[in-house]
Amino acid sequence: DASMYEERARIPFVVWHPDNPAPGRRVASLVQAVDLFPTLLEAVGRKIPGGIHGRPLTPILRGGAADLRTIRDVCSFGRFGEAVHITDGEWTLRAEPDAENRPLFWYGQDPRAVQRRVKTPARFDGGRFPVELPRGRMTSALHRIASDPRQEKNLIDSETGQGDRLRRRLREFIHEIEAPEEQLLRLGIA
Repeated sequence: DASMYEERARIPFVVWHPDNPAPGRRVASLVQAVDLFPTLLEAVGRKIPGGIHGRPLTPILRGGAADLRTIRDVCSFGRFGEAVHITDGEWTLRAEPDAENRPLFWYGQDPRAVQRRVKTPARFDGGRFPVELPRGRMTSALHRIASDPRQEKNLIDSETGQGDRLRRRLREFIHEIEAPEEQLLRLGIA
C-alpha cells in the first residue's frame, strides 16, 4: 500500500525563539513545510515574494492567532503519481487516481534521473515529461481521524457529505496553489 497515512504526514513542528511571548505553549494548527519559507522571511524582517503558496506562521509564534484556522484551514499531502490527501484536521480524504493514473506529467529535469520507478517516453512537452505510472485499482477513502486514528474504517460511502466537501476543497486547493490542471482530471475531480 503506497498511501500516505496520517502518521507519515502529521509531523510535530517545534520552534524556539528567545523572545517568544508564550514559551512552552502547544498549538494545534495545520501547517505545511511550505509555510517555513515565508515564516523565516517574516521573522527576519524580509519581504515575502509573490507567487508562493506557503503562509507565514509568525502570528502563531508571537502568541496571536487565537483562531488557528485563519492561517490554514486544510493541508494537502502525498507523493508524486500517487493519491492526493487533504485534511481539515478532523477528516482526511484520500483521492485516488484511476488505474491508468493519467494524465500524469513530471515538470523539470528528466524524471528517470530522479525516480528509478518512473518509466517515461523520451518526449519532452515544453517543460514537462509525460509519465507512465499505472497503479492498478485503488479506492479513495475518507477517515475521521479522532475516532479512527489508524485509518482502518473507510467512511466514504456512509459520510458522503464530508467526502463531497473535502473533494470540493481539494479542487479549490489545487487551483489556489496553481497546480497543473491535469491533476483534477487524474484524480477524477474536474
